[in-house]
Amino acid sequence: KRFFLPVKSLLSPAAPFGLYSFALKPFAAMPQLFPFQGNPSGHSMKFFFTTPSLSLSGVNTASAGIVRALRLLGADARLLITDPAGRDPSPLPLSGDIPVARLGATRFTGKAARRRMLRGFLEDEAPCVYVPGYDFALSDVSRRLSDKVAVLGVLHSDEAVHYRHVERLGRFWNRIVAVSGFLAREAARRFPECAGRVVFIPSGVTAPLAPPPRPDRDGPLRIAYAGRLSSYQKRVLDLAPAALLLDLWGHPFSLVIAGEGKSRRALARRMSGLSRQGLVRFTGTLSNEAVCELFRQSHAFVLTSDFEGTPVALLEAMAAGCVPVVTDIRSGIPELVEDGVTGLLTPVGEPVALAGRLALLSKNRDLWESLSRNAHAKIARGPYLIENVAKRYIEEAENSFREVRSGRFRRPKA
Repeated sequence: KRFFLPVKSLLSPAAPFGLYSFALKPFAAMPQLFPFQGNPSGHSMKFFFTTPSLSLSGVNTASAGIVRALRLLGADARLLITDPAGRDPSPLPLSGDIPVARLGATRFTGKAARRRMLRGFLEDEAPCVYVPGYDFALSDVSRRLSDKVAVLGVLHSDEAVHYRHVERLGRFWNRIVAVSGFLAREAARRFPECAGRVVFIPSGVTAPLAPPPRPDRDGPLRIAYAGRLSSYQKRVLDLAPAALLLDLWGHPFSLVIAGEGKSRRALARRMSGLSRQGLVRFTGTLSNEAVCELFRQSHAFVLTSDFEGTPVALLEAMAAGCVPVVTDIRSGIPELVEDGVTGLLTPVGEPVALAGRLALLSKNRDLWESLSRNAHAKIARGPYLIENVAKRYIEEAENSFREVRSGRFRRPKA
């Protein structure tokens, strides 16, 4: 017995109460789709990346980029917002080529009802691929989906909540996608019963084949930060003493801070003197295009995090030849940043060391130039190009359905 409305009936303009809506681009305008080879019914490959809200986050940024790349390859990929109350005061800016859908619910719809609606949506769209991301509240639907829905669950970060997500639901997922090599090894170690279904697919970005034009070697060191302004995980308050030390030591610089978050006011207070001098500027939330332009105009990108997965902002900065000066953490960073080769590493929670690494770049522009070239090459020639990432998602989706057909994978009974 079904407790939800058939989702396909909600897609028409006459759908009751506007229960389901698409934004940004009508599906009639989609490009021709290629056949889904792993699908015996011959339908097009469909991907649904769910998120509670379009808040500014690395996960949403990564998902949006993969959706765009999948669509350019011919797949029917969409973002699906599952929490009707999931409105963010500083949402992730999206371009019009990324379709966004909302689950048919109101703010009065409880979680259990929304889980039934999501399950109904996926089964109505099946065969399809479900990528729950960090939609922890509704991802339990993985337990009750038929084998016509392939689930690619993603381990996004070296954080307890993400490991608990895998522990709770990994056995129901066709694939556990780890965004760094470290996370793939750690998932296989922690969950040996799922080790055969753990795959490494990083986040991805676009990168020109040739090194992009860089800012002038001379003049003040231009530093950029782009991301969530939060003390938890991001440790953005470490930026203040590092910037104050650079100024005290007499190194000319400018720092642009792009993003929003709970720690913005505290960070702005600590940098008020530097802001009055014109050395520090807060931009608020920027579009992805504007962030990439910021990196092209900057010499260095700073990241002060306690932990990460594979930071999209780091990939975008390196693709632009913007030298990363980042904390030495175990996930994502060591695979991208070799100290003194593709960037500079600094210990977590040591702003004096961070200021020292930035001062080194300020004094030694030959070093900066070498690191800039190598940082760009690391992205342009590696697995981090977004087209390659999208192809890996398609490959693992096809492998997942192939294993279902052969009987190698059957979703356990909840």
